[in-house]
Amino acid sequence: MWKKIRPMLPHAGILLGNVMVVLFTLEQINPTMNFIDNGLTKDLLVLMTLAAALIWRERRRAKARKARKRDFTRILAAAATGLCGLCVVLIPLDRVFPAWNLFLKPLVQWLIALGAVALIAAGSALASRDRRLLRRKLRRQRG
Repeated sequence: MWKKIRPMLPHAGILLGNVMVVLFTLEQINPTMNFIDNGLTKDLLVLMTLAAALIWRERRRAKARKARKRDFTRILAAAATGLCGLCVVLIPLDRVFPAWNLFLKPLVQWLIALGAVALIAAGSALASRDRRLLRRKLRRQRG
């Protein structure tokens, strides 16, 4: 099952990251629509955190097989996981501490946007690496 999910993982990360960037942009244009602070966005944020964590895990396992080198895809995926995971924890705090809402809500929105951009970059790098490997494999099969 993992072999079927793994090739789709970077694309799912790119898609979720783009959705969150669009919602963040719409929230900045029209804050009364409350795009970031609704239930669907929170579910998407949890999915985005999961996708970033799985991309990070995949890159970590791939690097464990090879010599340890600096891997910016893994670093970006780890950053996206941390930022999105922090937002998952911070979002409920505005219910507990309403006075923090003026400070906390813009901070969480910017952290979500940064996490989404990091996830898009990590997913793009991983998807391009998979395309290169697929091309090499096809060339070997041809001749």
